[in-house]
Amino acid sequence: AWCADRLTGEDGSSKRQICGRVRNRKDFVARRDVLVQWWCGEQGHESSVKCRQMQFGKRVESTMSGVERKALALEFKASQPPDADSAIEEEQREMMRALCSSVHGKDDL
Repeated sequence: AWCADRLTGEDGSSKRQICGRVRNRKDFVARRDVLVQWWCGEQGHESSVKCRQMQFGKRVESTMSGVERKALALEFKASQPPDADSAIEEEQREMMRALCSSVHGKDDL
């Protein structure tokens, strides 16, 4: 694998940075998938602003076209209520409190 190659010198530094970003992205996507399944599915918040935001992230992640991503972003922003940012922030705090007090709060990710 490219990221498992011996990394030396300036080229190695660039590869380490790229590989670190790839690992971090994979971790982020895995955490988001757990949250979508648990919070939006099992906990019944599928129509909430935070769940819509996470579902939007999943859609963008699976879209290769920059034009299509831009269209998705415009559509998403237009569908958001005026207080979406504060509602997302509040729901995220609520979601994390609930997650940390659940069995999933003990899982490694």
